[in-house]
Amino acid sequence: MDLKELYLRQRVAAASAAAATSPRAKLSHRELAASYADRIENYDARDEERYSSANSSTSAIADDDASSLRVLLETQAKKASE
Repeated sequence: MDLKELYLRQRVAAASAAAATSPRAKLSHRELAASYADRIENYDARDEERYSSANSSTSAIADDDASSLRVLLETQAKKASE
């Protein structure tokens, strides 16, 4: 899986956490988003390649970085717990 796909999945999971109505669903989506953020932060194309059905180029890296996504996720989590 390339970085573009990881970023997309992380954003979807974060949005799902923000939209979830039950605490269990919020937690589940937050954990999924955090796991994608970890994979982005520790991205190694050689290790990720086995998850991809097609060999993708790492030139399609999104402009955002993993740390800003993590901050966004933590901010959303904080708001949800208030």
